[in-house]
Amino acid sequence: MELDDFKGINLPQAENLTGNKDKVIKELQQKVEANYAKQRKQAVYFSAMLIIMAVVYLPLQRLGDTWYKTGIMLLGGGFISGAVYLFIKSRLLKGSLYSLPVIEFLTTAEKRLTYFRLTDWLVIIPIFLALGTGGGLVFISRLLNYTDRLPLLILIWVVFFIGLVIFGYFAGRGNWKRDHGALLSEIRKVRAALSETE
Repeated sequence: MELDDFKGINLPQAENLTGNKDKVIKELQQKVEANYAKQRKQAVYFSAMLIIMAVVYLPLQRLGDTWYKTGIMLLGGGFISGAVYLFIKSRLLKGSLYSLPVIEFLTTAEKRLTYFRLTDWLVIIPIFLALGTGGGLVFISRLLNYTDRLPLLILIWVVFFIGLVIFGYFAGRGNWKRDHGALLSEIRKVRAALSETE
């Protein structure tokens, strides 16, 4: 069952929610479970891709100088850390929310569908720093064979990597809104409607 299967279901207005509360909550639980299943599948897929990249990159450390080797190690560590983070995050989605009180269920589901919460940033920033530093060391160590303009190479890499992260953030946010925005909006509407009826 995919999230698209639930599109087009109209929410009851706040004044009509009381009589239909159980039905609305049950349907919302089904949508949340379908969404979580989709997220778990994507997280496992991307975790596997990151592990494959680490397996490909790490053996290359034998082929270069100290900067290159350090860069490859940082890249490999960043890929593995990213894979572990995604895998753990996907496992957290398996915890049942359905025994929680309704408002707590809605609040928890809303948090899990929010794009990049504080806890995500606390994990992602060190991973990006490892990937950025590792990629920069590899980039610079290779190009120093052709030029001795180290400050220029550092500047080029920093600008490129920051631009890449910014682009990735906004592109990812667009995809997240497309895949999860409708459900997140619905959860917020139901929570607001329930608050009005209390």
